[in-house]
Amino acid sequence: MALSLLFGACLTATAQPTAFTYQGQFNDGGSPATERYDFSFQLFDAVTNGAQVGSTVFETNIVVSNGLFTVQVDFGSAPFDGAPLWMQIGARTNGLVNNYRFLSPRQPITSTPYALYASSAPLSSTLASNVALLNAAQTFTSQDDFEARVGIGTNGPLAPLHVTSPGFPTALIDGSSIFGTWMDLRNTSGGTNWLIISSGSGNGEGPAKLLFETGSTPVASTVIAMTLSTTGVTVYGTFDNNSDRNAKQDINPVTPSTILEKVSQLPVSEWSYKVDAATRHIGPMAQDFYSTFKIGTDDKHIAPIDEGGIALAAIQALNVKFEKQAAEIAQLRQELEQTKAAQRAK
Repeated sequence: MALSLLFGACLTATAQPTAFTYQGQFNDGGSPATERYDFSFQLFDAVTNGAQVGSTVFETNIVVSNGLFTVQVDFGSAPFDGAPLWMQIGARTNGLVNNYRFLSPRQPITSTPYALYASSAPLSSTLASNVALLNAAQTFTSQDDFEARVGIGTNGPLAPLHVTSPGFPTALIDGSSIFGTWMDLRNTSGGTNWLIISSGSGNGEGPAKLLFETGSTPVASTVIAMTLSTTGVTVYGTFDNNSDRNAKQDINPVTPSTILEKVSQLPVSEWSYKVDAATRHIGPMAQDFYSTFKIGTDDKHIAPIDEGGIALAAIQALNVKFEKQAAEIAQLRQELEQTKAAQRAK
């Protein structure tokens, strides 16, 4: 029996003073497990090897359905002294007497179990009376409620959560799930859900991407709107530049024939980006484009709206040339027909 842990999470403290709920998913022999299992839980001071902290907890005859299981785990409060801990999980089919097989990797212990430590933390005696603390009944007590503004690094928060710091980074969201690190932004007043995801190896779009998704139901029915990667940006839909006349100033006409002449002298090459050597492109270099037309932010970038404007002006100039040449050809044909008619009349 080969066991592998797909994900696990410490969810909530329970009514028992020191217990918490753990939910996980694992495969047995490469497929999601569906059976009754016995589990063992151990705490260690390192993600691999290390020393066991506290005693082993056993939970037996646990229902596992499609790989999912939920158990209440109670190590007591003694192991949680503020030091980092990892939980090792063992599993075996219920009723068997063989040894437990350990799921990999060990799971880091996060904030929910460590809430057990808050009521006896040494700093509690030095905190102000209006700071929320966890009491012996595992409930938060405070003169303030959590609907007030919370400031981290500031005494005057301007929003429900206000983080300020002179250091770097100001805030950090650190996840290790193969399905990425998710931030879920919701609006219940006629809005929708927006998900910002730093993708992992289990995401269909592949790892190391920043995904922007939207949908009425998180995860189940979301639609990708934009993807950022080290090689570029993909927009799943229309990318709009603001081109409203009311948003512009210093509007001046251009001379299409001059633009066309410059386009005809602009070097155009085939090339690849260094970060994406496999993908080929055709276009000018920003240095040549900026030197030729003197537009854009600098000589390292080309705005799509500028390339489009240059192309439109050049097309207008070509159209003028075409119409002039068509008129000249029509005139020459007329003169030729007149010459032929004069010769036939002799």
